[in-house]
Amino acid sequence: MKLHQLFLAVVFVCLAAVTVRADATDPKVDIRVGHGSDPQSCGLDFTIKLNGSGGGIKNCVNTSGQDWIGLDIFAVITATDTVNCTTFFSSCTFSESPSTFGSNLDDVEVVMFGGAEITQGSHFFINLNTNGTTGPSDTGGWFGFDTGLKHGNLSVEAITAPEPSTILLVAAGLGILSTRRRVKSLR
Repeated sequence: MKLHQLFLAVVFVCLAAVTVRADATDPKVDIRVGHGSDPQSCGLDFTIKLNGSGGGIKNCVNTSGQDWIGLDIFAVITATDTVNCTTFFSSCTFSESPSTFGSNLDDVEVVMFGGAEITQGSHFFINLNTNGTTGPSDTGGWFGFDTGLKHGNLSVEAITAPEPSTILLVAAGLGILSTRRRVKSLR
């Protein structure tokens, strides 16, 4: 496989959407831009406080000074559950591993990216309620990553776009590798 074909294959795999199986009782994350009232300042890393029923709502404004191309959420769910995403990002994937909080729980990482951005200064709304309602005390299937309890916190990290200089550096490196390969094949 040629270098440029390998590069395109890697990019395609990174951007491919993965379908996540879910039913009505599974934890849900719903992210929308421009919704909610009385937003809190949210930087590159922030937490979402669960309401004691495993759900919760977070109204934010991106105050990081950077545009975000995705969000990475860390939480705990029941081991038999999967994550259901409704988001303006085009891709939502999740991975799970056994939790230290109990044999019936899994630590999960939910990664949402692609197709949209949360630009600096924009407002967004994260709803963790299973049934999609917006009540602050409604039920969800989440447990806090810090306590393994339904009144803990979820950890959220913003995924930022690479700096233009980083893209230029990668492109230059690929160009050099391609040129070296062509010169070597001509000998």
